[in-house]
Formats: sequence, C-alpha cells, structure tokens
Amino acid sequence: MGRSATSAEHQGDLITANLSKYTVDATENSEFLPVLFNPQPWFQNENTQEETYQCATPGYCITPGVTSGVTSEQYLDIKIARGELPGTDYAAANNWLAQRRLYERLTEEGNPYPNDPDIDDFLGEAQSGGLAGFADLQKGMRQLYSASQSDRDSFQVYEAAIRDGLDSLATVERQLNVFGISAQDSTALSAQREAYLQAIAVAATAKENLLNRRASATSAAASGLLTQNTALSSTSVYAVTEKTVNDILLRTVAQGIFTFSAQDSATLVNIAERCPLSDGEAVLRARALLSLMEEEPASYDDEAACIVERGKSGKAAAQGYLKIYPNPASGDVILEYNIPDAQGKQLLLANAQGQIVKEVNLVEEKGTLRISLNGLPEGIYWYNVPGTRSPFAAGK
Repeated sequence: MGRSATSAEHQGDLITANLSKYTVDATENSEFLPVLFNPQPWFQNENTQEETYQCATPGYCITPGVTSGVTSEQYLDIKIARGELPGTDYAAANNWLAQRRLYERLTEEGNPYPNDPDIDDFLGEAQSGGLAGFADLQKGMRQLYSASQSDRDSFQVYEAAIRDGLDSLATVERQLNVFGISAQDSTALSAQREAYLQAIAVAATAKENLLNRRASATSAAASGLLTQNTALSSTSVYAVTEKTVNDILLRTVAQGIFTFSAQDSATLVNIAERCPLSDGEAVLRARALLSLMEEEPASYDDEAACIVERGKSGKAAAQGYLKIYPNPASGDVILEYNIPDAQGKQLLLANAQGQIVKEVNLVEEKGTLRISLNGLPEGIYWYNVPGTRSPFAAGK
C-alpha cells in the first residue's frame, strides 16, 4: 500500500486489494484518508455512527449519533473498557493493550465519564486485576527521561554559552594567526583567547554536572521501577513478554549500560522474532533494544510469525500448539498448550545428558501452567510430551 499527498493506491493486483481493505469512516479522522480515493478497490466506508450501543444501565451510557454531543472517541473508550474490541486471532492482546493505555489516559488526564458504570467497573477491575500495575509502570518509564523546565532551560543556556564561546575562540585564533600582527595586539588577543577558554570550561563543567545529576536521578528511578516491575503478576503471554523486556531495559539502558549479557541477548532475540500482534508491543521494544548493539538492522518475518499464531485458532487449532515463555528463562516459565491428545500425559524436561529433571502433569487437553525452574543449573534443556502426535509438543 502506498499513499502520496493527494491520492492513494494499492501496490498489488485487484484480488490482493480486495482481500486487504481498510475499513474507514469518511465522516471522521479525514486527515488519515487520501485526498482522492475510490472506496471500491481497497477502502470500505463504514459510518460508525450507525452502530448501536447496548447500555448496561439505561440513562448512564453514551451512544454515538444518539446521545447529544457524544463523539466516536467516547464510544470507543466504552468499548475498550468493556473489552469489546473485535477480532479472533489477536483480540485478547489488542484489548489488553488498549485497556492499559485507556487506564493510563484516564488516570493522567482525568476521567471524563465520572457517571458511567462501565468506566467505573473498568477502573476497579484494573486495580484488582493487575492492569493498573502495568499501566503505572509504563507511565513511570515514560517519565524516566523527562527533565524539569528549569533543567531544560539551564541545559540550553550552557549549550549556547559553549557554542558562542567556540565561535568567539575561532575568531580570535584567526586574528592571532594574521601575518605581521603586533606584539601589543597579540598580547590582547591572547588574553581574550584565555578568557574564552575559561568561559567554555565553566559552561562545559556546569553542563556535565547537570547531566550527571540527571543520570543519577534516572538510575534511582529505574531501580524503583525495577522493583515495581518484579512485583507485576500475569500469565498472559503479552503481559509476561512486556514484563521481561521491561526488566532488561531497567537493568541496562535505563542505568546507562548499553551492552547485554548473553542471557539477556538470547531472551531479546527470542522475543523479537515473535508475532507482535499476539505477543504485544514488547516485541517491538525488544527489537529496538537489539538495534543498539547491531551494526545493521535486523529483518523480522512478521507474516510467518503471525501465521503460526493464527494457527492456534479456528480449524487449525485441532493441530495443537505448545509455548513456553519466556525462553530463555530463569526462575519460572509459563506453559501454554492446546494438544488434543495430551490429556492425562506429561511434559518431560530433560537436561543435555538426556536425564529427566522435571515432569509436569497435563490434566486437561489445553491450559496454562506456571513451571518453576528453581534448583536447575544453568544450561539447555529439552521438553517434549511423549505419545502425542502434535509437532508442537517438543522443543528446547
């Protein structure tokens, strides 16, 4: 798909265009639409104001196009609060991320729906269900590098003083190098040169002290956020992935460390290769962190990764799946599986010598389990579910 300032086109055949239509509302958000477009090839107009909203408590809810002054943005907020964003393959991850951001906005900017029971229920559930913890952490991480207006003003003053001093110093240097300059002029210019050097040094020292103070404050804040991140609890893959990437970021980059251990690098690589639609935006953050130590940008096949994720729903679900994350891991891992013929069987974990070091009973055909790795020495382990026909039920 390509878009210019005045038109839009689908860079592909008509079949591809019809299979990848954009659903838009031509009456809103016009800035995101091309100036000229034909809805038939790849735009499909849908006026969201025609949608109906089922109000849990009549008289308290909003309906776009029915309630006076209600915008589609308000309508969307209610749907997010209810967890009603549509979808089949990635609906859970999309709703969780949207709800996390909604909570951040409502708590930072204020709640514009003080009498809406859906919003009230959402805010209460966010606190009790752990979503608020993830949202508060993201808010804290955004503020890590935010400086006060006073510090920003001081930084600009120091930068300007250094820049002006260097310009003046360059002028004096040129004058001192003029052929035939008198001794009196040379002495006077040398004194000016020394004064400029001292002024530059004073400004540079002040700037360095400011940066060091900011770095110390950032490091202290990151340590607090790291403790906060450790306390977060969730078994959803997108939440666990976000917690894992947060942990690495707060231990390294936020502390001014721009190299990663072999364990952290392997973890980031594993996460970066996943489907961002199912495993969350932390997949993209992992890629950003890896780019700090890669000479050339890495290439990721999201289409292939997300096809695997889509295989977990619909008809392909009968083939089964099994995921263990985070991988690599230290401490606990989450086992998420759906293996039709695994009921009553075991997942076996073996070390490099082939010795079984852990057995996990699979009581149901599908489910989510937390597995403790405490007591296992560092190394590579293989897992499998013997007797199952699923190709997913083995790995390392």
